Amino acid sequence: MRMISWDGYLFTKPDSSFYFAQLQYNFAEKSDHKKWMADALNTQGSTFYIRADYNKAIDYYFKSISIKKIIEDKKGMANSYNNIALIYKNQGDIEKALKYFRLSLGIREEIGDKKGICGSLNNLGVFYYEQGNYTKAIELYRKTLKIREELNDKKGASATLNNIGISYKDQGDYAQAINYFKRSLKISEEFGDKYKISTHLNNIGLTLKSQGNYAQGIIYYTRSLKISEELGDKHGIANSLENIAIIYFEQKYYDKYYDYSMRSLKIREEIDDKKGIINSLLNIGSYFTEKKEYDLAMDNYTRVLKLSEDVGYRSDIAGSLFKIGEVYYKKKEYKIAEDYYHRSLEIYKELDDKMNIAISQFLLANLFYTQNNFNKAIFYCNKALVNSEGLGASISLKNISTLLYKCYKVKKNYKNALKMHELSLDTRDTLESVSNQKEVIRQEYKYAYEKQAAVDSVANAKEQAIKEETIKRQQVELSSEKKMRNTLFSGLGIISILLIFAINRFWVTRRQKNTIEGQKQIVEEQKELVEEQKKDLTDSIHYAENIQQSLLPTIDDLKEVLPDGFVLFQPKDIVSGDFYWLQHHKDKVYTRGLHEHDRFFPPG
Repeated sequence: MRMISWDGYLFTKPDSSFYFAQLQYNFAEKSDHKKWMADALNTQGSTFYIRADYNKAIDYYFKSISIKKIIEDKKGMANSYNNIALIYKNQGDIEKALKYFRLSLGIREEIGDKKGICGSLNNLGVFYYEQGNYTKAIELYRKTLKIREELNDKKGASATLNNIGISYKDQGDYAQAINYFKRSLKISEEFGDKYKISTHLNNIGLTLKSQGNYAQGIIYYTRSLKISEELGDKHGIANSLENIAIIYFEQKYYDKYYDYSMRSLKIREEIDDKKGIINSLLNIGSYFTEKKEYDLAMDNYTRVLKLSEDVGYRSDIAGSLFKIGEVYYKKKEYKIAEDYYHRSLEIYKELDDKMNIAISQFLLANLFYTQNNFNKAIFYCNKALVNSEGLGASISLKNISTLLYKCYKVKKNYKNALKMHELSLDTRDTLESVSNQKEVIRQEYKYAYEKQAAVDSVANAKEQAIKEETIKRQQVELSSEKKMRNTLFSGLGIISILLIFAINRFWVTRRQKNTIEGQKQIVEEQKELVEEQKKDLTDSIHYAENIQQSLLPTIDDLKEVLPDGFVLFQPKDIVSGDFYWLQHHKDKVYTRGLHEHDRFFPPG
């Protein structure tokens, strides 16, 4: 029963799983087998967990724990406490989630269950990650990775490497993030795990995009999306739709950006992906901000803030605060904007999220620059510059250095202005390969080529010779391709003629068929008319027969007047042309035979 309820139906038909788990419980109870009773209750709790009926799930888990305590099944207790912690995490009850995660970890450490310890450490890492405490999350993930490598658990190690990569990415350490993502990807490719491969590719694409390397980012996005569609992976599809939406946003195709964001949101609401819902709402808010529909933008950002506060996602709370500040900045309500930027910055400082610290400081600097408070603008810009250095975020570095250049220029600090201008040009050059929205991939190595050509004329001449040789080779190839195209077009022409002939014959045959069917219908209609006329004629004749029969004397009348007589009456048709008549009057009998000229005729 356990095999049927857990392995057979739990994740596909939880109702059926509950039923078989109940059968397992009943059998175990009859033999007082408490271990299997507890196991059945745990399975039933999991059926409610899968259906998001969390209160009933917790109830069954605690029933299971009460039996496990009696039989001292500590491993089973740890599993149930871990499940309870996951429920409280999903419900946003941070304190209870942390309590039961630690309780589960403590029991597993006590009994030396290394595999279980990995699960608890990983869950705690996810918990701290969702709180935005990336440093603590990475610490726990590293402990998990160490044990999994000791156990030679390659699949588990791959998942942990991916989690570490995500934490570094959100912390803004993109080089470290890509390193861990690629290590994780390599293991998943060894196992041919397409689901995980898609996830890793998407994460690498996101990180490359955050660095400003759109060309490589697009390549990884495309590979990830293709695999997600093959697998029907809704999480992966929603993430890919969001990434495509962001590309449209940066290319200023705002309507497409909104469309893809809404499609992503719909899928995430279907699968109750709270983190994903928050991201989609932030994206939709950005759309309305760009459209200057600030009330609608504010509606989305306040929804994000409330949802983030409900589930305790500190990083998303900070993100919604600075987005709300951005709306007030656009509305030129600078004091309110400043307050929201500061609130956002303080949370990011608590989380040690250097990338977003730099972004928040840049937003404050830009705010003060707008108000001509250049000293404060320079102060916050320099802080942002320090925090963004070494993170590999070319876009942020470019924005910061450009703003500092403007500030120093206004302050007539030309030495620093020149320095910032040069830094701005360097970061612009880093992004040059992706600046053209229509030719993202082609532009990837544009700057490297142009710089080398300008510095080294010899190399430039050599490059030119290579280009000319390439052009000649291409011309030969084009000539060959032209001949092939001509042959192809000739073949297509013949096929087209045959196709036209076949179509013509089809339509001729079809017209002939329609004519025959029309004639057949006319014949059928005429047949029905004749049959109807025949019926009317037959009915009339039968009616005439009835009249004739009423005029003939009955058998009794004949026997009364001619007891020894008889009449031979055999009509040829339904109505006789000749018939007889008899009348008895005053002891005399009168008879008469009526002949052809007196016959009845039907009407019409």
